[in-house]
Amino acid sequence: MKIRLSDRVACVGGGLTFVLLLATTTAHAAINISTQATQNMSCLVGVCTATAQKAYLNVNDVTNFLAAGDLKIVSGAGAEDIHIEAPFSWTSTSRLTLDAQRSIEFKKPVSVAGTGALTLVTNDGGSDGDYWFDEGASVSFWDTSSSLIINGQSFTLVKDIKTLAADIAANPSGNYALADYYDAGDDGTYVNSVVTTPLGGRFEGLGNTISDLSITSNVAYEFVGMFSEVKNGAVVKNVGLSNGTLTANANRIEAGLLIGQIDSGALLSASHATGIVAGKGFVGGLVGGNLGTILRCSADVNVTLEGHHAYDGGGLVGANEATVIQSYATGLVRGHGESSVGGLVGNNDGFVGNGTIVQSYSTGDVSRSNYYTGGLAGEDIGAHFSEVYALGLVSGRGYGHAGLVGSDLEGVFEKAYWDTTTTGQSTACNGTGVGDECDATGLTDTQLKSALPDGFDPKVWGQDANINNGYPYLLANPPPKNAPGKARLKSSRHSAHYAPHA
Repeated sequence: MKIRLSDRVACVGGGLTFVLLLATTTAHAAINISTQATQNMSCLVGVCTATAQKAYLNVNDVTNFLAAGDLKIVSGAGAEDIHIEAPFSWTSTSRLTLDAQRSIEFKKPVSVAGTGALTLVTNDGGSDGDYWFDEGASVSFWDTSSSLIINGQSFTLVKDIKTLAADIAANPSGNYALADYYDAGDDGTYVNSVVTTPLGGRFEGLGNTISDLSITSNVAYEFVGMFSEVKNGAVVKNVGLSNGTLTANANRIEAGLLIGQIDSGALLSASHATGIVAGKGFVGGLVGGNLGTILRCSADVNVTLEGHHAYDGGGLVGANEATVIQSYATGLVRGHGESSVGGLVGNNDGFVGNGTIVQSYSTGDVSRSNYYTGGLAGEDIGAHFSEVYALGLVSGRGYGHAGLVGSDLEGVFEKAYWDTTTTGQSTACNGTGVGDECDATGLTDTQLKSALPDGFDPKVWGQDANINNGYPYLLANPPPKNAPGKARLKSSRHSAHYAPHA
């Protein structure tokens, strides 16, 4: 069973507050599009409707229907969700509509291999639903002139990121979707963000991955990433970056492989990255600076802060002034000079923003030559942590290194833990044991692997000896299968960008 959060955000008292909507403890019944024989389905005049809580629609029946004309698959009769459990494609001009009372889960890839169309509808009569893509699942389109409609909104399909950049420049508030896997290696190295125009609409990755993106920026005071900036109200969702490289050489840059800055009221959801990031400023594996919301995301990125005054670096986010929820980072993070570095975020600021980290963790090693170093966050200023833990080895010279947060000022800690064995640290904050303000609990490696820590919600967290090396993992955001736990590099051409720990 998978537990999912809705993407709903509510504005309360002038601040950003999450409405956390969890599924019930029992699995929702569904229509399963699979290799099993069709049963508990009524199919009439191009519409297939569930007639029982658990229904099956044979994948060959689906493609045969689509060869003949449009097909609409509708959940109902207690079958609230639609699960795609077998891959399929069609080459006709037909439109497939997946209409779910609650959610749509893509467990296998779907390809619109001709000039057909796709419509996705969630929460049709239900609530708290969403659509998402499991590992290895995606939707791809052969023809970018095909129609894609998601919950009533039409999307422009693009097959390459240069076209995406041009389209957003022409219409920043539009809706765009990646039509297929894209290899950016042939693009060469971008000298700035790929999409320099701030996004004000939506970008939907459809579970597709962009590989070998390379960016080297020498411009100061910029937001740098695949997207430079995601504006208030904009959404980026369901996209992956694989084996990316970002080098930000100028001072005071906000740099992340996917996004330079997320503005207040913007959302990044269900996205991930692997690769290498190095730079000066506020540097993260996925996002440079976050003023909005990061939900169910991950990064397996080696991050290096360069220069004596390098500010903040984190495995997921460089500087967080808003919300990170159900997310994690596994890459190595290294700082130099007067920098704050953390396994998940470099700086978590609750005085300027709300600086909230909920149901998240980090596993990568963290080191720096001076200043603040923490397994989860380098520095915390009046922020909030709940249901979090850190694993990575924390090392450094001087002051301010600790198992959870390198330096804490008036932070609020609820159900916060660090692994005293793997981090090599005996204190939660400040490292030296002086002024340790964290109300956090240290557990040995054996303890952390033996059961979920006290207070961790079993509807959100799972534990299995064969998943995440036995450590707690997020049911809604599990680690990749056979993940080694460190950033994975597919070629040696990037190796010079990350130096091993001194």
